[in-house]
Amino acid sequence: LFGTGGLDRLSITGAAPSPSAAIRDGATLGERYGFSAPDLVLLLRATSDVRTPEVAAVGRAVEGQVRRTPGVGPVSSYWSANDPALLSRDARSALVTADLTGDESRRAKTAQRLVAALGEHRGPVTVMPTGTAWTHAESLEDNRADLLRAELISAPACALILLFVFRSLVAALL
Repeated sequence: LFGTGGLDRLSITGAAPSPSAAIRDGATLGERYGFSAPDLVLLLRATSDVRTPEVAAVGRAVEGQVRRTPGVGPVSSYWSANDPALLSRDARSALVTADLTGDESRRAKTAQRLVAALGEHRGPVTVMPTGTAWTHAESLEDNRADLLRAELISAPACALILLFVFRSLVAALL
């Protein structure tokens, strides 16, 4: 019962070992080309061309909401950058990317809060999140659920075993 209060403090910081190739390569890209992978990527998938006024308005609104969220750094989207690399070949999908501030745990919580606030459907647009911060948030949520399930199973089982071994409720509780 006391341990369940610690679920909010779970962290996945340090998921990648610091000397790993992925971390070295990311640092090299940053140094040489000024590139860093965004923490949160939102794929906006529309029922029609994302360049239509209706879908573009939704895309700009999503981007604006992301920009105004505390804990969010630089934000870019197809609609603000007009970068064809952020547009799919069929022009029915476009990206909104965001860098988040803070450590891994803070970025994951910001991503979780932001995605919940955005919702999955906005008119003709479906918002699909990805990126390292979102992956961490989802992993943390899965781990939290698994830990709670494990505790709910193991605590009563352990109590029964102790009761059987000590043959006394008082001794088992001690």
